[in-house]
Amino acid sequence: MSTLFVILMFSSGMPILYPIGLIFYCSTYLTNKLLIIKLYQKSQTLNRTIPIFSMNYLKIGLCVHILVGVFMLTDQATFKTNTNDSRTILDEYDPINKLDLLKDIQ
Repeated sequence: MSTLFVILMFSSGMPILYPIGLIFYCSTYLTNKLLIIKLYQKSQTLNRTIPIFSMNYLKIGLCVHILVGVFMLTDQATFKTNTNDSRTILDEYDPINKLDLLKDIQ
């Protein structure tokens, strides 16, 4: 559960965590499946409390994912732009702006 929370918390800023989480959970699933089939005994006390407990924590994880994602994507230091130059890279390839620049030179 803690691995899922870390993936949810930081995946907005680091999308590489999604494939890493997929690899982790696939390997964990296959390992647990092998161990349950070959080594473990059937549990006598399994009931609905664990899935309900997990669903409550997933709701909290979703809220944390949204809050941290909003913080990461709206941070001014992350998406800093150069305010000294009013022209952008796209302005260099725009033919209308090139005509305006030629008018200013003449």
